[in-house]
Amino acid sequence: MTRFLPLFISLTFGQSISLVTLDSRVESSFRGLSVVNQKVVWVSGTGGTVLRTIDGGKNWENISVPNMEKIDFRDVEGFNKNTAIVMGIASPARFYKTTDGGQNWKLVYFDDREGVFFDGMSFWNKNDGIAFSDPVDGQHLLIRTTDGGDTWHTTLHGERVYNITAADSIVLVASRSGLWKTVTDNPLDVAKPWAKYNPAKQTIMIGSTGMYRMDELFSDPVLGVVYDTRPFYASTATIWIGSWDGLARAMDPHGMNWQIYRANFDADKVYAYPNPFSPYEHNQVGGTGYVHIHADVKISFIVKMNIFNFAMESVYSKNFDRRQATTGSLKWDGKDSNGRVVDNGTYFIRLEYDQKIKWMKLIVIK
Repeated sequence: MTRFLPLFISLTFGQSISLVTLDSRVESSFRGLSVVNQKVVWVSGTGGTVLRTIDGGKNWENISVPNMEKIDFRDVEGFNKNTAIVMGIASPARFYKTTDGGQNWKLVYFDDREGVFFDGMSFWNKNDGIAFSDPVDGQHLLIRTTDGGDTWHTTLHGERVYNITAADSIVLVASRSGLWKTVTDNPLDVAKPWAKYNPAKQTIMIGSTGMYRMDELFSDPVLGVVYDTRPFYASTATIWIGSWDGLARAMDPHGMNWQIYRANFDADKVYAYPNPFSPYEHNQVGGTGYVHIHADVKISFIVKMNIFNFAMESVYSKNFDRRQATTGSLKWDGKDSNGRVVDNGTYFIRLEYDQKIKWMKLIVIK
């Protein structure tokens, strides 16, 4: 069956957008699309198919990679009318590059390990790109190029990658263990070309005292990242991350201070969240889970916390000195005074601050 290509034409504001069906004259399921400009477009798909137009879609040239009829080219990256890279996903994985408009194709990456299955590929300039695969030998595979795809190198070996963003030579990777940033342009320059950000924390001034308290994200996994160059937020650039514990924006590109955003249930009420709370599942940081304690403390530098079990026996107590940055936010790790994770059940949390006492109930389910 012949497949057709939809061509989207974007017009100026106030005009309609038309959709034209184009006959590619090729029997293939199209998977990859790379629009270089209004004239040049590359397309890839099943059966080793690679198509190119240099006249805005009026005519399509079949420049498929020879003898690759069993390969699914899931993605394609076009740089100009002559240069492009296609990504063959599996069995085995093969990447091919052309610099002469598809007359010749060069194999630039090959991986025949069991389980390899590449899901996507992205370039942010003519030299720097990344591709990622399903797990291989129980570890996720991320490969990187800095020479336009001529060579590829495994990077962040074993990381479970959720999201990637890049600008110029800066690459940010959101993974299960946190947020990573490239520290060299070439992955072969040093033994470790990546640096990991510390968990996001925010310093907040306590009234007009000149002292600060600390808020923090309780989440090792960073699920999404965006490198934002809009001047509205910063003169250079800012970083946004999403986690299980909220959204955060870096106040500087180095991530030394963050603005943390969460939806408060009620700013004036005292409560614990998540509730029920699992020390083994929720808000994991370094293998320890935390429950947030929300209280709108206005005056006290010291917040006293006592935790009791259902029989009103003391389980844990702590004084939070908000003047110390290392104190962090009000929290509990679900452990008793001996460092043992408490049993399943109902617990009562007593807070003393601002010359008042507040109680809340927390259910712990391991």
